[in-house]
Amino acid sequence: MYNKNINIKVDYRIIREDGMDQDIIIPIENGLIDLNVSDFKIFDRIQFTHIYAILLRITNQNMTICIHLLKDIDIFSSFVNMDIDLAKKNMVISKNDNHTIINIESVN
Repeated sequence: MYNKNINIKVDYRIIREDGMDQDIIIPIENGLIDLNVSDFKIFDRIQFTHIYAILLRITNQNMTICIHLLKDIDIFSSFVNMDIDLAKKNMVISKNDNHTIINIESVN
């Protein structure tokens, strides 16, 4: 994986890799995602429902990644995407019994 600040504790597949960029798909199977960002002042948690998969676009050029939440198997079905600079943050993707958790925490 190109970014050492990402820890994926669930099953995933690398679907594209060209030496500079890497696309990773994480199947969710129409599940629930909790997005927790430690230094986000407005919300403690953002929840997304009926997500088919997470697509991570990672580059080896910088620490910014793009997260796409997909509604179905089509890679163009992204209904939410966000760029996150992980230069001073860690991201952990994990699952519990009934949902997927994305934790983004500042590194001190």
